[in-house]
Amino acid sequence: MVTLGKVENIADDVVILRTFSGCQTQSSLDLIAQLINECDQGSAAMQLAEIGFSEAQGDLMDVATQFCRDRSPMAAVRALLESKDGFDTATWREMASLGWMAIAIPESHGGVGLTLSEAVPVVEQMGRNMLASPFVPTVIVAQAILQGGSEKQKSLWLPALATGGIATLALCESHGDW
Repeated sequence: MVTLGKVENIADDVVILRTFSGCQTQSSLDLIAQLINECDQGSAAMQLAEIGFSEAQGDLMDVATQFCRDRSPMAAVRALLESKDGFDTATWREMASLGWMAIAIPESHGGVGLTLSEAVPVVEQMGRNMLASPFVPTVIVAQAILQGGSEKQKSLWLPALATGGIATLALCESHGDW
């Protein structure tokens, strides 16, 4: 068995894996299984999950594949490069009506209540078909608000993002630089 490195549990839900140089590679499943065993050998919460898409994710990917292919022909992609917005606002509204912006937002805030894992098939197809949109930055902002926003911020912004609001994230240093 290959030694992955030193596993440190620094909190109940945070694990750091310090890798050693010169590791030899085993199959991904073997490495994941070893990591899980080293992290917490008796924990029922740490289980080896199947790797791949669930049926629901597969269905979502089928819809996303067709949608992105239809809405992103090469001529449209080239035209958007020169446009003011860089994306088609009508396509964005259609994406919102499909519920894509709401995927990883809790139902209590107007979302679908799934996880980022369910957004992966959508993003994959956007990339494959070069569909330009502010989807990824908007999802990142929603997740930042979920993790660090106040209840007031969550109530204000998450429903707006779930229904097609557009957002991006900017970080500012304490001295005012970006």
